Amino acid sequence: WEALPLLDLDQVEVVKGAASSLYGSNALGGVVNLVTTPVGDRPETVVRTHADWYDPPTRYEFAQRTLGSRGIMLQHSRRLGPIGARLALARETSDGFEQNGQYGRWFLRAKVTAPPESAHPWDGYLMWSRNDAGDFLAWRSAAAPFEVDPPSLGDHSVYRFLLGGATFTPLARPTAVLRVSPSLNVNSNQNYFAENQDHHRATRAGNTAELSLFPAGGQTITLGVDGAATRVSSNFLGTPWLWDAAAFAQDEVPLGRRVTGTLGARLDYHDTSEGADEASLNPKLAVVWRAAGGLDLRASVARGYRAASAIEQFVDAVQSGFRVIPNPALHGEHAWAAELGSAVRPWGRLGVDATAFWSEYRDLIGPSVVPDSFFVFQFRNVSRARVRGLDLAVRASLVPDRVDLDASYLYLSSKDLDTGLPLPYRSKHNLTGTLNLLRGLVGMDLRWRSRVDQVLAFPLDERGAITTVNLRLALPLFGAVLQAKASNLFNQVYPDVQERIPGAPRSLSLTVYAAR
Repeated sequence: WEALPLLDLDQVEVVKGAASSLYGSNALGGVVNLVTTPVGDRPETVVRTHADWYDPPTRYEFAQRTLGSRGIMLQHSRRLGPIGARLALARETSDGFEQNGQYGRWFLRAKVTAPPESAHPWDGYLMWSRNDAGDFLAWRSAAAPFEVDPPSLGDHSVYRFLLGGATFTPLARPTAVLRVSPSLNVNSNQNYFAENQDHHRATRAGNTAELSLFPAGGQTITLGVDGAATRVSSNFLGTPWLWDAAAFAQDEVPLGRRVTGTLGARLDYHDTSEGADEASLNPKLAVVWRAAGGLDLRASVARGYRAASAIEQFVDAVQSGFRVIPNPALHGEHAWAAELGSAVRPWGRLGVDATAFWSEYRDLIGPSVVPDSFFVFQFRNVSRARVRGLDLAVRASLVPDRVDLDASYLYLSSKDLDTGLPLPYRSKHNLTGTLNLLRGLVGMDLRWRSRVDQVLAFPLDERGAITTVNLRLALPLFGAVLQAKASNLFNQVYPDVQERIPGAPRSLSLTVYAAR
């Protein structure tokens, strides 16, 4: 989350369902694609600053002063000759709303783009961040949910990352486009805990080459290969190497005036220096029918794959009394995912999207108690699991430019097919809603989650439904926008999904945004 270039975002695209055929490992359940804003011809400077104050319930207060956070981000864009350039610098600090919740973060991002008229477009980016943050693993007690056990007070970590990447287009024709995208990810973490000084450093370098062909008739053919090597050096992970390679192909072809079909497949290969290698073939089949009257119907079935990460396979650590041991035999997880959905806009002010989905997992990776042990955990392959449900979204303009409503409901049924129990940390019913007035100048956000049915470590802890409400008010002022926001308006105290980790109490934030 710290790497998201918020001031540079143009749009966010969400692709639901298994997308491994085109996007590879980690696209087991979907893809979120962030599209940044092009650099314009005129210089632009954007400033965003905020200050926040936390308001925990009186009976849970532990500090003798008001806790809060503050931050500022500066971004400047201009053309350096024909080349577009954008630079962003941010500083964030926070006291946190719980003990050990403090952090201080620096963030730097640079982007360069080719001239708009370039015959071979290219772009590149570089991001760097340093974050010194406290560690809150579990609360002291149910009566003191924002405090940690005294021996853990002062525990913190220093995390750094450097991300770089580029996309080159050596071939750009109306019938064919070739893109080559190298990338680099260097990250490190150093713990300063009372019980451990764990550290790690990981470097991942990779490259993707993708050829898109556009023959006559509206057909799009995508062919590609990618590969990456990861080197880890850590006192609690060892020094493993990880290698990934893949070849993929996808054909999107019109099957009629209103019907489009997509057929794709990807062959993934994953290997480590301390475990067995594996290969996975992941096909995909999808059909979209654009019927009359603003009705779209879609159906898809795909196989997803995710390789085990180094932290899951090789972790050997103790933290706050929890022992986690490595599992060299851990291998990737797979899922067959099917989706049947429709989108309809009965009139211009109302849009409805409904999706029914069913996923069958094999070898699902998750934390599990080691048999015949007490509070010893290990990432293991759950033999079989099932996730199915219904996703319903509604977008309505009740009064044009005055009252807009976005609402979604997710019904989720999950089961470990070996034990018959629900998968941990999943709520069966999830409801979100946003009401915007006057084009977003006034707004309310609602999120409700039903009680989690299954947890791992503390099944006797009291749990219930979680409801949070946020209020927003924005005011244009002298060419800038001032926004006030009250989060968790009713100050509900709740575990934030995982056990004995509290969600944020009520807070008030003031944000100023200006562009020139």
